[in-house]
Amino acid sequence: MACQFYVDPESGRKQRSPLEAGMRPAIAEQLRPYPPIHLVHARPRSRCPFMKVYDYSGGYLAQCRVLNRLLTRSEVETCDKYWSSCPFYKMGLHQKTSELQ
Repeated sequence: MACQFYVDPESGRKQRSPLEAGMRPAIAEQLRPYPPIHLVHARPRSRCPFMKVYDYSGGYLAQCRVLNRLLTRSEVETCDKYWSSCPFYKMGLHQKTSELQ
């Protein structure tokens, strides 16, 4: 198996990892997940309206739409438990109300 970060000098393309191979290319390129830190095995149950969850290679990825990035495993756990007191949740609400005005 080749290194997932290897770039073939002839083609200039990175070889896709087995995890990326099962995903739609646009999502893999846009989110750039690194499974050891982003992949969670249980579907996040956060009620935060700014969390978007993606099925990914037998697990889940969670994206914070306020931060516009994937959450790490520990951040997903924190968001599940304390989403209503999260400063990013409050920022998201503020942004949302500013857009409506």
